Amino acid sequence: MQHAAPHIETLNAEGKQRLAAWNNAVWCDTVCRAHGVPGEMHASCWVNPHDVPPFHSNMTTLLGKAGVASQREQIARLNTARAGRFGLKDGFCCLDLADDGFEILFEAVWLWRDADTQTPTQPGETLVWSMVTSTKELDAWEAAWRGHEVHAGDALPPRQFPVLLLDERGVTFFAGRAPDGRIAAVGIANRTGPVVGLSNVFACDETQGPWWPGLVRAVTELHPGLPLVGYERDADLTRAQSTAFKPIAPLRVWHKATQ
Repeated sequence: MQHAAPHIETLNAEGKQRLAAWNNAVWCDTVCRAHGVPGEMHASCWVNPHDVPPFHSNMTTLLGKAGVASQREQIARLNTARAGRFGLKDGFCCLDLADDGFEILFEAVWLWRDADTQTPTQPGETLVWSMVTSTKELDAWEAAWRGHEVHAGDALPPRQFPVLLLDERGVTFFAGRAPDGRIAAVGIANRTGPVVGLSNVFACDETQGPWWPGLVRAVTELHPGLPLVGYERDADLTRAQSTAFKPIAPLRVWHKATQ
């Protein structure tokens, strides 16, 4: 299933939300394929019955109320395939799963940044952003990504981001380097049609100053004329909004540990 290219300037909030959800689902499937466990795209959701990499759900919704019936069919299928152990991203907050044994893992906000928006330099910026193009650079990038406190204590695979992703069309890893050459911040951009998704934005050394503005400038230079999408929560939501990302709508990630 592919989305027809819309007229971006005429999109309403739900249209933007659908493009953001689609972009995120494609990225999830891209990572899973690189790990040898591809998912399936359906009209209402992306589904993966396999053991997915850390921080990835087994299902991501692509429609709101119109897709609930088919989404619940896929949830029932996952319940059987996963023995009741899986997570799903409800990108439209239309699924009430509390009575089905699920708990809310976290809530976040879909974001949209218009293509013609300028990102001013912020005081204290010291990072120089560049694209990761080699296996050696990706090794250093992932080491920095793993060094962020949000990943502390997680049982991560030997390679969260396989080298195959460097050759994936539309996917770009960005590294923000401190004056001494160390990677102090990271991010990933993935293009799906008329939008570019921004994810895995982490600073491994916050003493090097703001990291969102430089990354956003680097991504928009690579993809001029395209809006950026993604989702964030807590402090990173505030940081994203400081670079002209605007909230579209909430999303919710559910988790079911046992049947």
